[in-house]
Amino acid sequence: MRKFCTSVFTFIIMCLLINVVAFAASDDYRFTHNDHDTLIIGEIVEINDNTMVIKASDYIVSSSTMGHDSEKKQLTPQTASVDITGESWYGNGNRKAGDYVIASLNKNGDMFDIAWGVYSIDSLDYKTLKVTAYNPEISAEYTDFVNSGGLYTEYYFNNTTVTRHYEGVDTVIYNGQQSNSMSEILPKNQSLQESQNEELDISNESQNQPKDSVNYELLITGGLGSAIVLFGIILLIKMKK
Repeated sequence: MRKFCTSVFTFIIMCLLINVVAFAASDDYRFTHNDHDTLIIGEIVEINDNTMVIKASDYIVSSSTMGHDSEKKQLTPQTASVDITGESWYGNGNRKAGDYVIASLNKNGDMFDIAWGVYSIDSLDYKTLKVTAYNPEISAEYTDFVNSGGLYTEYYFNNTTVTRHYEGVDTVIYNGQQSNSMSEILPKNQSLQESQNEELDISNESQNQPKDSVNYELLITGGLGSAIVLFGIILLIKMKK
């Protein structure tokens, strides 16, 4: 009986560790840490219900890479045909040819799939462009990351304040008082009212919508895992009595 209980306890711990690893990185962390085959800055030259074609102008390669067994090769295609069939991603209902975007993509045969999002940008110059994501905080994070050419990758969120951490120095890049500047980072030919309507349309979408770099799934998993570990410890104590 004791051997069986020990085996069960070991199995529970292994499952817990697997769950923690699975939930350890949020979407914006993956976006800023090369967890895709390419991160393209470009212009939409064609779009329909199934495919979006992006003509690449530039690429961003992060200075930090997630701990994959083998690092993903960062591709540099001149054009990318993206499969958007059935995809739910920020602003897809209003995208049109001529819009500028930054796209996190994974290679899939002759096509690309959306990895961690496709977002509007206001120019093709990575040093000065502004990214419009699904909220001002993530917009500020992605803009700062791209403007640095992928150099800055670590960010912390406290309510509506976004802080960059780099080489031991913390710098506030967004303090929650800059929401009136969102009209300045809308995609080309899109009005502020259109952007607000777009936000309402996607408010209930769960895909591609991390709240911030603090992964809430990890917190839930951690709480459940703690309870399981406590139960296992109590079981072992009773076995030794």
